[in-house]
Amino acid sequence: MIQEYRKKFFNKITSKFRFKPMKTVILLVLLSLNLSFTSFAVTWPDNVNVQADGAIVMEAETGTVLYEKNANERYYPASITKLLTALIIVERCNLDDTLTFSYNAVHNVESGSSSAGFLVGDTVTVKDALYAMLLQSANEAANALAEHCSGSIEEFAKLMNEKAAKLNCTNSHFENPSGLNNPNHYTSAYDFAIISREALANPTVFEIASSVTYHLPPYKVAPEGFDIYNHHGMIRRSNPNFYEYAMGGKTGYTMLAGNTLVTYASKDNMSLITVVLNGHKTHYTDTKALMEFGFNKFKKLEINDSASDKQSIEIRFIQDSGNSLPSLSSTPAHKIVLPNDAKASEVTHRLNYHPTVLDNKNIIADIEYLYDGRQVGSSPLYISSDINSDLTDTDVSIASPSSPYKKVTKASDASFSSKFTKFMIKYGFYFVLGFIFIIIIAIILIIIRLIISYKEAKELAFLREERRKRRIMYGWSKEKIHLHENSRRKRGRRNFFDKKNIQHKDLDL
Repeated sequence: MIQEYRKKFFNKITSKFRFKPMKTVILLVLLSLNLSFTSFAVTWPDNVNVQADGAIVMEAETGTVLYEKNANERYYPASITKLLTALIIVERCNLDDTLTFSYNAVHNVESGSSSAGFLVGDTVTVKDALYAMLLQSANEAANALAEHCSGSIEEFAKLMNEKAAKLNCTNSHFENPSGLNNPNHYTSAYDFAIISREALANPTVFEIASSVTYHLPPYKVAPEGFDIYNHHGMIRRSNPNFYEYAMGGKTGYTMLAGNTLVTYASKDNMSLITVVLNGHKTHYTDTKALMEFGFNKFKKLEINDSASDKQSIEIRFIQDSGNSLPSLSSTPAHKIVLPNDAKASEVTHRLNYHPTVLDNKNIIADIEYLYDGRQVGSSPLYISSDINSDLTDTDVSIASPSSPYKKVTKASDASFSSKFTKFMIKYGFYFVLGFIFIIIIAIILIIIRLIISYKEAKELAFLREERRKRRIMYGWSKEKIHLHENSRRKRGRRNFFDKKNIQHKDLDL
């Protein structure tokens, strides 16, 4: 019984360790190579405490999102809506034009909402009304500007939604120019960061939104004029929420929306835009946390890329005339934003073709820079000369010299040897590390195999000795035992675990 137990136990153990060496080594090689060639990108920072329901911080120049919280969820924007209103007004109206406050403009507001005190019949310039709207958050000024631009608030709302759609804002819809409560008036943190980026890139809107104070000319309730002050506490030194790097933005609040806040700040070579939605009276502390996170955890770099040389890209008309367009142009310096510990060498790029945006400064494509699958910057590509024709997707293609009419997603003319050199420089250390790993595993396998062989030999010796003892008990002489064992070895019967031997162990003495 003891012997039978020993055999079963030994068979169980050895079956687990009797692996096929070649298969094991191949698997280990593949595993180590996979580990060796994996790009160990720096983890994107996310350690910032934000109490608001929705929030985002974006680098203004590159559009890189540094942090987001529920960035695509829909919330009520309240008065930050006025940044979009200001952008549309500046793009479509003359600042020196005079507007008159209608009854609807003055009275189509909620009781107790922000106002500059304009009355029906008051006349001011578009510029004055913009200051009243952005600094004082005057809702009647927003209504008057909308009516002046489009004839009615409803028609102006259409312009707002068209503008948002053009900026690819997919989680936004606007019903009025002021941001007062409406169940169909909503946005997301990401969408409004895009809108704010576009608005604050406009010099006029930025000048107004960054002003601390402004003197309104005389009107009915203010015969001497009226001094208004920016509601944004982070740009006013006398305010306890003052933040030295903040330069402008817009506040918002309603019972439904909670606290909303857009802030623009600049430090060294970094410019940030933050959006806080549905804040819980922590909109200023949330914004400061987002700003400090962005300034302290990230860096902005200039990058030179083969795609910017435009050597492998050209624009061609696919027309009967066969006329070709000039080469693409781009900004000389391409900017990216990375975590402080990340390497610029790990940044890749791809080309994106946009045939429908030629009406915007002839932009036809852009270079998108990626780090670990995340966009960290982009640079527009535009046609150098003015093009009078409207091109469509069937008119134009981005082409490489080898296939003139094939759209490409990544432009690079580097040779295989240069790519291999870059690859070895980047991943050589991990390759060596993987090779060392394989050697260590091989040594471990050899040691395990030696241990198993030793135990097997020891077990066989024990069983052989047990057989000898039984034979001696049955009267076998040592000479007979020796002759019998030699005979078994000659017949090749060396496996003491053969089923036949086990079945007849009591007879085979």
